[in-house]
This record gives sequence, C-alpha cells and structure tokens, in this order.
Amino acid sequence: MTERSFHTRRGVLAGGTALLGSLAGCATVLSDGDDTPKPTLDDFRGDTGLVGERPVPDGPRIADLPELDGRLTVYVAGSASERYERLVGLFERTYPGFDPTLRVEPAEVLVAALREQAEAGNVRADVLLATDAAAVDTLADDDLTAPLPDDVTARVPRRFRPTDTWVGVGAHSRALAYDAAAFDADAMPTSVHALPDDVPGSIAWAPRSYGFRTFVTALRALAGRDTAREWLRSVLAADTETVDGEFFAVNAVAHGDASLALASHQDVLRVRAGEDAPDLGLAFTEGDAGALVNATAAAVLRASSAATLAREFVRHLLSAEAQEFVATDALAYPVTDGVAPIAALPPMDALSPPALSLATLGDVARTESLLQEVGILP
Repeated sequence: MTERSFHTRRGVLAGGTALLGSLAGCATVLSDGDDTPKPTLDDFRGDTGLVGERPVPDGPRIADLPELDGRLTVYVAGSASERYERLVGLFERTYPGFDPTLRVEPAEVLVAALREQAEAGNVRADVLLATDAAAVDTLADDDLTAPLPDDVTARVPRRFRPTDTWVGVGAHSRALAYDAAAFDADAMPTSVHALPDDVPGSIAWAPRSYGFRTFVTALRALAGRDTAREWLRSVLAADTETVDGEFFAVNAVAHGDASLALASHQDVLRVRAGEDAPDLGLAFTEGDAGALVNATAAAVLRASSAATLAREFVRHLLSAEAQEFVATDALAYPVTDGVAPIAALPPMDALSPPALSLATLGDVARTESLLQEVGILP
C-alpha cells in the first residue's frame, strides 16, 4: 500500500516508478515553505516534447473557483497515476490550506479495498480518481459513490458521465501500436476482429492490465461471450507476447520485439515521448471494442467525511488549467469545451467508437472469469 500525506510542508511524495516518472518529466519534489510561488498555466502544461504551441485554454479558471481547504484523502488508481499525483501536487501548491493524502495502487486493489472498507463501515477515502472508468463504475454499481452537483456534471458530455455519481475528467481511446517500417498505415486492420490473421508477426498484449480487462468487458458486451472467447483463444494461440503492462506492450513494438500491440493511445504517445521511436505508428479500429473511448473518472465516496471539499476537488479537475494538464501531461483528450487535444492526436470526432455506455464497463468480474476460462489469467 502507498498511502501518505502529499503536503509539501511535511514531506515529499515520490510518485510512480522511476521509468514512468522520467517519461512524464514531472518530478514531484516541491520546495518547502508557505512562500512557494503559486503554479502558473505553464506549470500545468506537460513538457513531453509532443505538445508544441498551444492556445490559451478556455473555461473556468482555478482563480474563479472556491478554494480547496482542509484534509482530503484521494485514492488514485491506474497505470498513469503518477501524472495525476503531480496534478494533485499543483493544487496543493495553489492552496496553502489544502492537505491531501494519496493512496496509489492498481485499480483492482483499490476497488477491493473500498468494498472491504464499506462492508466494515470504515471507508477511508473521500475521492476515487481512476484512470479507467470501469473502476469508478464498479463502485457506483455498489452504491458507494455520491451524486455530484449539476453544475459540475453539466460541463462534461453525457457519454463521459453516464450517471450523476461520477464524471470523466479525461478520455483515452483503445488503439493499435504498430511498426510503421513493416506496415503501411492504410493496411492496418479497421476491426480488432481481424486479429491475429491480418497481422504477420507477433502481437504484444497485457491481459493482466485493468485497461485490457475493460477492453474485454466491452468485447463481451458488443460481440457476446462466445465470440469474445474465440477471439481471445485465437490471439493467445498466435505469436503473442504477454507483458505486464500496456506501456511495455507498446515498448515491445518500439524495440522491434513485436509487430503490433493492443494498448491505449496514451501508452503509444508516452513511448514516443520517451524513446527514439520514429517507426512507432498509431492506428484506431472502427466501431468495435478495439475503438472503445474510455475515461479517467472521479467520484466522491458516499461515506466521505469531507464531502464538500471532495466535490470542489472534482470541480477543480474540470478547470481550464487541469484540463490543459490532461491534454499535455496525461496526453488524454480533455472532456470540457475550450481545451484542445495535442496535435499528435486526431480530433475526438474523427474517432469511431462503439455505441456502448461506459456504465456497462463495471462488470469486470465476468471478464476475469472468461480470461481464466481461456487460460489467460490463473
């Protein structure tokens, strides 16, 4: 477990692994003392080398919002958690009275912990911020999340807030990373169901990652369990390399160890940002689970003892500065009007995601059962 105060006057938070921290370019070592300058817009902008010139973001600014003041426990779940640790640190620098404590774990660990805490009547988190909406939706299905104010949810498109108890703060699409030296972009499959037959060479995947499980949950919902089972078996039987995370699946393509990887677009951009990978291509399928547009999502826990502060924290995640962070540091699609994605991504409306509500993604248990049946998970 990683649970500690983030407050810079009491210590320094070292976020993420050394590898991912170096790729993010976002060390969380902040100076001590109350006279630390408040962050500017440039502090919220990422410096991955993919950003380029940016327009000034539009929308409510942090200066327009109620101050964050008091203690708040935030559980941060998912593969890009080190980036959102840095965002919380920027909020902490902005408000001397804001004292956040973070617990950073894989999504499945935090979901299980919150369920156990709820059963014991001792929920210790105020907010869950998860880089996969399925984690938040699972808790919403258990009635562990509280309604958010209308003026918060109204800032986000309905597709990224299917209930009133959680809200997307950034969006990310499933994608194919491929070796552009070996494949022509026009020859890339437009359906995930064309795999593995239409890909000469090996495929890298990370079936233990939460993002992959969400993808398979979408595959079950869209194509049915039987079709999902047969697809998984066919890919498993092909020349497939199994790795521990989708970043590493993309890295396998960049290093020539695989021809194609199943991942999130963010993983492809992170590898591009941190590696000399001129031949790393990014492609999107159309209308199937391989084109799922998921969300990083935030929810206030129903049992929170700091519910007012927790709601204002979520409101801050939708501020112009935070959405600029989502675009340029997390390399995701912003979810509010007035902030554009980076130029390395196609516009959101150019993607072809399936007609599937994110509220269906919380059913991860049946997906895990299927992965065990196929022999992908123990």
